[in-house]
Amino acid sequence: MKPTALAKAYRNEHDTHVKERLLLILRISSDKQHIESVASELHRSRAWSYKWFKRYNDKGLDGLRDKPRIGRPSFVDWDMIL
Repeated sequence: MKPTALAKAYRNEHDTHVKERLLLILRISSDKQHIESVASELHRSRAWSYKWFKRYNDKGLDGLRDKPRIGRPSFVDWDMIL
């Protein structure tokens, strides 16, 4: 994806976690910075940065979104109970 498309996606994103990951990708791809220095600036670990950079390379923008988690829902659906 071109850096201009990434910048547009960054501007339009509402999820702060995805926006932070997009900033990482933008800084690496368009600013040509090393992944370690960008991780340091974002106060994140190198492992975190490599994980999201790899997910972006494998799946594109969809790879930057959190995957759904399994388990007990965090809310109670009262309509089902009543």
